Amino acid sequence: MNFNKKNNEIIERTAPSPTGGLHIGHVYSVLTAYENARQNHGLFKLRIEDIDFNRCKLDFEKEIIANLSWLGVSWNGKIMRQRNRKKYYLSAITQLMNEGLLYPCSCTRADIKKVLAAPHPNEKLDQIYPGTCRGRQPTKPIQALRLNIAKAKKIYSKQKLYFIESGHSTNYSLEDRVITMESLENQFGDVIIARSDINTSYNLAVVLDDASQKITHVTRGDDLLAVTPIQVLLQKLLSLPTPIYHHHKLLYDTSGKKISKRSSNETVSSLKAEGISAEEVIHRAFSQSERIIK
Repeated sequence: MNFNKKNNEIIERTAPSPTGGLHIGHVYSVLTAYENARQNHGLFKLRIEDIDFNRCKLDFEKEIIANLSWLGVSWNGKIMRQRNRKKYYLSAITQLMNEGLLYPCSCTRADIKKVLAAPHPNEKLDQIYPGTCRGRQPTKPIQALRLNIAKAKKIYSKQKLYFIESGHSTNYSLEDRVITMESLENQFGDVIIARSDINTSYNLAVVLDDASQKITHVTRGDDLLAVTPIQVLLQKLLSLPTPIYHHHKLLYDTSGKKISKRSSNETVSSLKAEGISAEEVIHRAFSQSERIIK
């Protein structure tokens, strides 16, 4: 397979979070990215996404790295660890603050739910911040810094965002995805850019880390397709490159439940302990993807 648009070097990556072991779904995603890089004589980078220090464990990190090697996956360069990149996240936050794009928010989840419950019975709207703290001085402890999407629209003067996606086509052909700024505002509202407990967010960290590792192609599950427009907007606001995205379908078990850390007790480590070879684990991941990807 080839997700490349030009004849430039492909740089793929995998970015596991050490909150648990690798499962079959991870194997499929990692090997899809790895093979795309290898078949096109590109590079493959490893990043440990451990900004959520309350849930991430060093034992899981060591297990993940060992199991990637056991699966035959190698990577170019040093392993990037998000815990070592706090100053870069702070620098980007400072830049966005200086441009008037962020504001402090003291709302807890309970506060937001309370505000939305009465006037907005639609459950979907419960995920969109109502803008309570926008333009106000917080009177309670700050919980997060939020992106003022209305100001972002003014700074990014174009009416639409574009990115290239290959994951939902049957032959991995590239297609342009277009998102209007208006739909972005309606879908997300003022999203969190930095949580008070970790001083960053997934969306901010991932765009900075991808740029730092010079990632050209991002392969990941299509559960992350929904937040890609936010990441593309941050790339534009911070003058960072936008990679080509490949959002593949997720793997489901025989009962129809999505394979995840929370739902699956079957990990690479447990399969290895049963005496199953790395080749068989990889075969199981890809045969399962062909059989029950939804």
